[in-house]
Amino acid sequence: MGFCRGFRHAICMLSCLCQSAEYSNIRFGPRQDESIERVMLPNLSFKECLKQCVLRWSCKVMGYFRAALLCELHFISDFWDSLARNENGPRVMVYVQRSDISLKVLLVYYSTDSFDI
Repeated sequence: MGFCRGFRHAICMLSCLCQSAEYSNIRFGPRQDESIERVMLPNLSFKECLKQCVLRWSCKVMGYFRAALLCELHFISDFWDSLARNENGPRVMVYVQRSDISLKVLLVYYSTDSFDI
């Protein structure tokens, strides 16, 4: 309210640039064994995991384990071949290829109604 001081009735506008990650194709599969190099990021939402992959130029595939809120970023180009060779086990992971992820920037406006100062 400080920057609106001096106005009897004011409409204060606040804005925020927000990023939203969207995907176009997913694949379910088992968790990969420890021989596959990856970065694990705990306690992220699915959308935040998508965003983390697209913000890293070397990320090739994003993996997400919802039950543990675990995000895995994979950096090997032949990940899909490795996944096909290792299809044993429960399909608990959701995988999205980086090229299927887009990052949208949204401008969000918040406003307050007229108020007395």
